This record gives sequence, C-alpha cells and structure tokens, in this order.
Amino acid sequence: IFSNRSKEKVLEIMKDSRIGTYGVLSLVLIIFLNISIIKELLILNSAFIIVFPIVGRSSGLLCSSLSNYARNDNTSLGKNFVVYCSFRELLIGLFFYFLFFFILLKKEMFLLSIVPLFVAFLLTKYFSKKIGGITGDIIGAVIELSQTFYLISSYIYFKN
Repeated sequence: IFSNRSKEKVLEIMKDSRIGTYGVLSLVLIIFLNISIIKELLILNSAFIIVFPIVGRSSGLLCSSLSNYARNDNTSLGKNFVVYCSFRELLIGLFFYFLFFFILLKKEMFLLSIVPLFVAFLLTKYFSKKIGGITGDIIGAVIELSQTFYLISSYIYFKN
C-alpha cells in the first residue's frame, strides 16, 4: 500500500503469502501497543476486553459495506465479505455495536464508540482510492487499526 507502486503491482504484492519486514514490524508494534494499553485499561474497567474485539469486527463490517472488491478474481475469501455486505447488514451490525457499548461501558463513554468507526471510514476511503477497492488484507488491517485507535482514545479519555 505504501510502496508508491501501481494498483496492479500493489495487488500482486498483497497476494503474496510471504510477510515482509514492514509487515513483521507492524505486527510486533501493534501487538505490543495493544497489550500495554489493555493492561492499563483493565485496571480501570474490565469491560474493555469484551468490547475490544467488537470494535474491530464492526469496523470490518463498515469497511466491507463502504467499498467494492479491488481484485477481478473469484478465489478470495475477502470478496465474499465485500460482495455480500450491504447497507442492511451494516445497520444491523451497528445496532448491536452501539447496544454493546451502551450496556457494557459507561454512558459518558458512548462517544468513544465513534472514534474507531471514523478511523475505519477514513482508512477504507484511503485504500479504496489507492487501489480501487478493498481486499481481505485491507479488511484485516482496518480491524486491527481501528481496535488500536479505540484503545488509544480510551486510554486518553481515562487519563484526563
């Protein structure tokens, strides 16, 4: 994505199952960041561990419903998520997303539920513009990054 190459070359690189240096560094950094923030947040409220994956999967749902599939092949699992995720599925998913936030976390923290969705929206628009749609790899990246932004915004909220 950040290699400044053509759409076709980016999609070809993403199809390769081998992970590169930037992929390894990104994974290690995001895992360590998430673990350290979760450790701090669990002291304050244990519901974060339940809401954390809900945030990511809801962001993946938003990502899938907002864009088209970038590849022309029919061999990818990510294509099914993009093709069969319509506005109806998005509304149902967001209903349960906000319901979980409302039930599990404090009502004044309800605004924190918007941060990861906004991040997912921006990432989806950026990736869609860059390669003409999204892939399963991009859905996975949006899930992980929106979870991390949720944790960061929650940490900032509680520390202030």
